Amino acid sequence: MSVQICVLGLDRVGVSAAMALSSKHADIRCKGWDPDGEKSKAAEALKVFQPVCKDLKGAVKDAALVLVSLPPQEFQAALAEWKTAGLPAAVLVNLSALQAAPAAWIESILGTDAPYFSMLLSLNPAYLNELPEEQNQTHADLFNGGRIYISASPRAEEGLLNIAVDLAVLLGGQPVFAEASEVDGWAAANRLLPELAACALMNAVSTQPSWREGRHLAGSALAAASAPLAELPAQDWAQTVLADNQNAVRVLDSLVPALRDLRQALLDQDASALEELLSESQSARAEWLEKRMQSAPAGQSSLTSVPSKKNALENFLKLGQ
Repeated sequence: MSVQICVLGLDRVGVSAAMALSSKHADIRCKGWDPDGEKSKAAEALKVFQPVCKDLKGAVKDAALVLVSLPPQEFQAALAEWKTAGLPAAVLVNLSALQAAPAAWIESILGTDAPYFSMLLSLNPAYLNELPEEQNQTHADLFNGGRIYISASPRAEEGLLNIAVDLAVLLGGQPVFAEASEVDGWAAANRLLPELAACALMNAVSTQPSWREGRHLAGSALAAASAPLAELPAQDWAQTVLADNQNAVRVLDSLVPALRDLRQALLDQDASALEELLSESQSARAEWLEKRMQSAPAGQSSLTSVPSKKNALENFLKLGQ
């Protein structure tokens, strides 16, 4: 008997997750839905979903797992529609950029008994150096070798946590359990801050009186520093930042002392201080890339016991029984 998976939100994360799962076994079948018609058309062309549904009700029907990768407003609207339609219970898996806020939405709208967990997926190290135009491309191995951070309600039963681990293994990642608020803090500091800094930098540069001529001089440094802006959907991004505004403000504040140190070294005409600041940042970047590019051996995780891919698949297929 096949395992029916529903994916709500046909962005890079949602589609890549469907590609990864459906490639594991012919009995894993994925249906998809997105309120954005253009995303639906693009996903339909990939022939991953069976089918891309025209409405949420049709997508969720008969699903054992519902993976949700939607921006905040659409996420909450989908939950409200789910409740209004009286759809059957299914395990809900939050794949969005946030963990704490969606958990609160799920419990508020569907009730505290709703079975759910959240997963923040890290990229396969092979895709770290993508060009801006490649950053929305989908891949079945998009999460291979990356950590997958899992958070769940303290009321979650062992069986639900086992599903989370099996799912992480099938997606190709290393499952790591953590508190939702902790994961959100890590994501803000290491994913959101570069985006916020890129936004501020590009606005600062492009509003200078010299920009009219200066843009002809700007080169790879500006292109690389502003690269995070290339594929960010403004409306969805703004919703996500506001949904976790405390963390966003906190990580922005961390830029202040770093900029102050640079400014003070310039005021003091202190070449050695500038050299030290640059050397420290270069070393930190090199160390990060070296370790990040070293994909951990299959099955390595912070958990003491992680199933093999074979066992995870066997467990996963039982969801269809």
